[in-house]
Amino acid sequence: SRDALLRTLTAYSGITTGDGAGDGTTLVDTKLIDNALISPSGIPEKTILILSGDARGEDKGSVSFNNGTGAITLQGTGFSAQIKAGTIYRILNISSIEIDVANIDTKIGTNVDAAGTTTLFAWLVKLFEQGGQGGFYYGKVTQVDDATHFRVSSLTGFGDAYFANNYRVYVVRDAAGGGAAPQGEMQPCSVYASTDAIFTHTAFTAGLAVDDEVLLIHERIAEIADLLADVGDASGSTLGSIYAILGNPAQTFLAMIGYEGATSLADKLTAARAALIDEITALRMAELDAANIPADIDTLLTRLSAVRAGYLDELDFDLQATLATIAGYLDAEIAAILAAVDTEVAAILADTGTDGVVVNSRTAAYGRLAGVEQMAPTTIDLNQAAATYDLFTGTAQVVILESLNIKMPTGAAGGALTSISIQTDDATAGVIINPTDGAVANLTSEADLGWTGTLYITAGTKIRLTIAGGAHGSAYVCNVTAKCRAVVAGG
Repeated sequence: SRDALLRTLTAYSGITTGDGAGDGTTLVDTKLIDNALISPSGIPEKTILILSGDARGEDKGSVSFNNGTGAITLQGTGFSAQIKAGTIYRILNISSIEIDVANIDTKIGTNVDAAGTTTLFAWLVKLFEQGGQGGFYYGKVTQVDDATHFRVSSLTGFGDAYFANNYRVYVVRDAAGGGAAPQGEMQPCSVYASTDAIFTHTAFTAGLAVDDEVLLIHERIAEIADLLADVGDASGSTLGSIYAILGNPAQTFLAMIGYEGATSLADKLTAARAALIDEITALRMAELDAANIPADIDTLLTRLSAVRAGYLDELDFDLQATLATIAGYLDAEIAAILAAVDTEVAAILADTGTDGVVVNSRTAAYGRLAGVEQMAPTTIDLNQAAATYDLFTGTAQVVILESLNIKMPTGAAGGALTSISIQTDDATAGVIINPTDGAVANLTSEADLGWTGTLYITAGTKIRLTIAGGAHGSAYVCNVTAKCRAVVAGG
């Protein structure tokens, strides 16, 4: 039915809360901000239909939505008139042809796109520029530098640009002959140092070893494997399914899309879309008929009154008196706690020769009293070179370190990083997190590494973190928290 069609195509109905741009290129409705009925990310590329005001009956595709201001920016020159506050509009679950065509143009690109970009033209340029290179190169690994670097002495001298981003590394056979990983795996080669035949690649599931046999396969040939993975098993049943989707291959493409004379498919779609929007507009106008509004309001008031009565029935206790009783309990408990703390701290300060301080005036000095638990937080970015970095430094007086925790951010650690460790800089280092516990395999998404014990930290002693292997490859900031107690007041 028409009502069902309207509900299907309508994502949101609303009334603008402010004036849009004078040239008709924006629409403002602050009720869209963080709206639970329609996601802010779901507004761009939908069709905006105007149902009242100077631009009534017009529709445009939405380009973007500002969730801070509630402003929708329209495609191209926008509507023929300013969309003012109080305008009725609807967001439809169909995209405009203008936006679809613009997206297609972006993906196709132009004939001047560089080979390093991702448009269709760029891929064609890359194909023709590199089509003359060798398809395969074989060699044995002669040295493994780390998880992403290896050397093949027989493949020197091709020039630094030859293999970089043009070939993939395929492990033909592991040196032990047992078929263990990474045998059968393939990863792209991103950098090639011609003089020493050093290949940089994406890490395999297991490290390479000396005498592992590898093939350098040209990117165009390797992409055949990607295509086969996307298509699946080319069996009779698979091909039959493809025919079922496409129709009889003997038919011409023009017959399949219903081509008729000089009428283009785009013209047909445009005409069909215009007719559909006209029908939707007529349905909306019927919904807004003034004769139906009073009855709709009466029905809504009846339903809301019933809901309100139900809520009030549940609130049949003296809420104000209950809150007053709770507040009285809290006041008494807080006063007792403050009095007890005043007494205890006064005695501690008297023992250390420091008195005359009331609890409400004590700040950081109270936290540094002997035996009082202290918490010290900091952060460290693992996207740094392999080296040792300071986390904490003992100041003023001696403290006993009781525990330390390092929390990983979202996402597993990787890149050149192989492990971390945490220790003091004493002549005989106090080890807190050893390299085995801090191995990259343990640095998973939001993982915690913790230590408990006792370490004697003097003034000037540093607690330091060591990065082994190299940087993570992008920002990877961890939170580090230490718990300690002062041995004497002021530590």
